[in-house]
Amino acid sequence: DIINWNGNTQPEELPVVSGYLLVDYVYLDKDEKQLFTNNNHEYLIEIVQEMENKISTSYNSIDLIFDKPTKYLLWYAQLDRYSERNKYMSWAPDVEKSKRVLLDTLTPEEVASWKPGQTLLLNGKIFTGRDAAHKRIMDMLARGEELPVNLKDRFIYYVGPVDPVRDEVVGPAGPTTSTRMDKFSEMMLGEVGLAGMIGKAERGPVAIEAIKKHRKAYLIAVGGAAYLVSKAIRKARVVAFEDLGMEAIYEFVVEDMPVTVAVDSTGESVHTSGPKKWKLFLETAPA
Repeated sequence: DIINWNGNTQPEELPVVSGYLLVDYVYLDKDEKQLFTNNNHEYLIEIVQEMENKISTSYNSIDLIFDKPTKYLLWYAQLDRYSERNKYMSWAPDVEKSKRVLLDTLTPEEVASWKPGQTLLLNGKIFTGRDAAHKRIMDMLARGEELPVNLKDRFIYYVGPVDPVRDEVVGPAGPTTSTRMDKFSEMMLGEVGLAGMIGKAERGPVAIEAIKKHRKAYLIAVGGAAYLVSKAIRKARVVAFEDLGMEAIYEFVVEDMPVTVAVDSTGESVHTSGPKKWKLFLETAPA
């Protein structure tokens, strides 16, 4: 029931049924395009657009949003006769294996108790910010200006959320690669006073040293599942730098947002310790 389409041939014929079209764009934004040009790594962002539609062999018109340079498009039809609406896009928090965290009453002692690899379910307020917001914060502090929002003892989430459609609180909101914010880590943890950061992938030595120095934490959200991550966001509003568009600072109220402790308050990183542990396991495991 997956419809494969390469743009040259028509999809396999289907009867006229009520269904949902799930579209997954993979594109490079402006910053990622520059990194892609200068490095050997591909930095991709996944966006899912969900719409209710009548899917049939008549190829009725379906509006897709191409507001970013798109590398390729994956799509499939989820038909009512096969499953309920959210079968492929549903998720439930595992409260037995993960610890619920109340962000609005979070203490430094609780942050210091988290261990690398531990899974958490975040509840409460977090703020967003990427490259442009961090640069503006740096410039404002250099000029001695007061920041438009108090980020002390809060987590900042490296994300540029997509605009919502229909009844969504916010559009897909998956994490962006965190290393681009490494150079701001000392400022954000020390001067601004963040409790920690949420993003994707490993951190470099500069960021890890700042995390260790200030006994904070770095958490990783689920990469490649932007739509599902957005389902944990119950409220969203722009609180600063609205002119930056998707790179503005948003305030999110999240409920059971799943994250993993990637760097703890002692500076231990799962991206370093994890491979070492697996290497040792593979070397000592019986054949």
